[in-house]
Amino acid sequence: MAEESNEIRAVARLPCTQGSRLWFCWGLGTEIRFCEIKHPQSNQGGSRPYRSTVVWSAPSSSHKALAYAVAPLQTSLLELRANSGLRGDAAYEAILSYSVKVREHLAKERELGDSMLVGVELAIWHLLEVFYINAARSEGFIVQDMVTWLARNGSALDEAMQSHGLAARLDALLSSARPDVLDDYWPCLRHHIALGQTEAALQLLEAHDAKRLQLGSAQPSLMPQYELLDVLYVLVRQMPKFKHSGGESSSGREFDNMAEYLQYRATYQQQCRAVPHDCKGLVDSCAAINPKTSAGVLSVFDILGGQPGTASDPTTNWLEMLVAELVHVHPNLKAQLHLRSLMEQCRQAHPIQEGAWVLQLLYEMLEAILDQEVQRVVEVLSKTGVVSPWFMAHVYEVMRAYPRTEPVIERPLPLFGGDQVEYWRLLFADTLICQQGMWRLAVEYLAWCPLYGADAVETFMEALPFGPLASGGPRQLSKALHVCHSHGLSSTSTVLCRSAAAAAWYAGRLGEAAGLLLRARDERRLSAALAPVVQQVESLLAANVGNYQVSVLPLPGSEELEGLLEHLQPSSSSSGAASGHEIEEGRARKSSPSQQNAALTFVGGFLRLQRAAAAVLEARKEAEAQGRLLAAYSSVRDAIMGLLHSGSVPRTMLLPLLFYAVPFLEGPLLAFSHDDIQQLLRSLSSALLCHEGKRHTAGLHERHVKDVRLALARALARSHVYAAGTAAAV
Repeated sequence: MAEESNEIRAVARLPCTQGSRLWFCWGLGTEIRFCEIKHPQSNQGGSRPYRSTVVWSAPSSSHKALAYAVAPLQTSLLELRANSGLRGDAAYEAILSYSVKVREHLAKERELGDSMLVGVELAIWHLLEVFYINAARSEGFIVQDMVTWLARNGSALDEAMQSHGLAARLDALLSSARPDVLDDYWPCLRHHIALGQTEAALQLLEAHDAKRLQLGSAQPSLMPQYELLDVLYVLVRQMPKFKHSGGESSSGREFDNMAEYLQYRATYQQQCRAVPHDCKGLVDSCAAINPKTSAGVLSVFDILGGQPGTASDPTTNWLEMLVAELVHVHPNLKAQLHLRSLMEQCRQAHPIQEGAWVLQLLYEMLEAILDQEVQRVVEVLSKTGVVSPWFMAHVYEVMRAYPRTEPVIERPLPLFGGDQVEYWRLLFADTLICQQGMWRLAVEYLAWCPLYGADAVETFMEALPFGPLASGGPRQLSKALHVCHSHGLSSTSTVLCRSAAAAAWYAGRLGEAAGLLLRARDERRLSAALAPVVQQVESLLAANVGNYQVSVLPLPGSEELEGLLEHLQPSSSSSGAASGHEIEEGRARKSSPSQQNAALTFVGGFLRLQRAAAAVLEARKEAEAQGRLLAAYSSVRDAIMGLLHSGSVPRTMLLPLLFYAVPFLEGPLLAFSHDDIQQLLRSLSSALLCHEGKRHTAGLHERHVKDVRLALARALARSHVYAAGTAAAV
């Protein structure tokens, strides 16, 4: 067991200039950020500042892998519990399936990982599964469960205590050319038989020289040994075992009824005790050839026959003695009624030695389990520091399977408010959140915390960096926004978009910033961001007054701003003409929060207009492009009428915009309808009122206004002609 110490433990050492000052602040989760600065008194340091972060309680690579693997299982279990309530057999099957899958991941990680404690966690998880899940369905008979548990986890416990255990002894014997001549052969065989591990015992018997003898061999001296070993082999294979949902075995005769099991066991033990008498001649012949084999076989029969004290003799600690007593002396013992007293007897026979902290931990944990004190089980596990926060964040699901444990687990903790399950999930998420590439997984754990999870996620997400020094860039932002959407964190999504927009804005990426502000529905900041662009558009339109040719106005950064078009709704003028009243209504609605941002609509409409004008110039270069030219003129009409209909055009820009439309009104094709031109005339009247007394300062002269009015009059006349006889040309 880990010993408590009051000594201060160094987490990290930082290289700082002598005499400087170290500035620090708390980072995300278990992280502190440091920066060396100049000392105000000594005036030293800060010339080449040292910057770093220090992380403590970081999860191991094994626990990171386990978190990734188990998180989907946990989510499925929580969703199933929330949707169906999980009662009765359905709850048992769901929790058992969850526990077994987690145990499989632990076993896999123990083989592949580098953390010795994962093996201990696997053993503890499996033991809790035996008592909290399997025992409820086996009426408390846990013999075969304990045999299976020790067989699978014994090597992990030995590794944790750095001892040469039974599994290592078996491997050493089986790797030998002649294991039966080694001194540890029969003690190891008796040890496996005592613990009910018949598969390993059969492996050792098959490795014996005499057992490998083939009939017809030219070595008749080995035949008595072969026959005696064969009797033992057959009886070991017929060893009775009580089978239920928890125990698994590939050898032995299995029973699922305790009365039948005990009846067969009594007959079996009597048969094993009778072998030395019934096969006396064979035993004597074997003893004459190989006394070691003869004595070893008889000692195994003593254990199988239930001779007093023989089962516990090979064991080396209280845990092994407990399993041996369950297998050979008390097979029908019920865990909650009699196991506690048997544990105490085994501990008295095998006191826990110094350094065997795993045995002490398991003893205290079993005591708490048998006393039905779930909270004490948690305290035993948490105070040792052996199991990780990941383990504690998930193990409560196993404990829930036992009756009357859920109220204890869900009881709010003092000074915390939430239950202990949420406490451990928050703690593990704290260790994950500052790890490279693990923040999304940490958010998953926080999503399972009903009390503090949402606030913790918002705090973390709002602290994500999106400036020039941030890693991940747009991909990280996209992932963060996806997480916000998945968990319904709309306010956090807004904050993230604002932060990223500010970073893009300061970096000169105005189009990206505008798109993010639009996603954040921040009308005020979006207008502020687009205000310089609106001024540039106004300057370009004003400078174009007096140009009677179709032209594309060079707006700086227009390529980047093109991305804004996908955020705009299609112009309603593209499907039909809008009335002048609708245009005025659109101008009145531009300040409504429910409508699109006026600056964005104006800039987007101008970009569409420039794209259409470029298409007109391109189509004019081709001799046979009448269809393309008509489509381009129609796009120009849609862009101009859309701008007027949206009400986003500043009144000071109405005249320059109408003058920009003159070459399209005077062009070879007229895409404007009669109603369109009437609306343009009304817009001209409104513009004249706005420019009253200010035309020259705006770069406009009387002749420019007359030219616009003349172009509109000509276009109106042409529209009458087309409507009367050549409407098809339009």
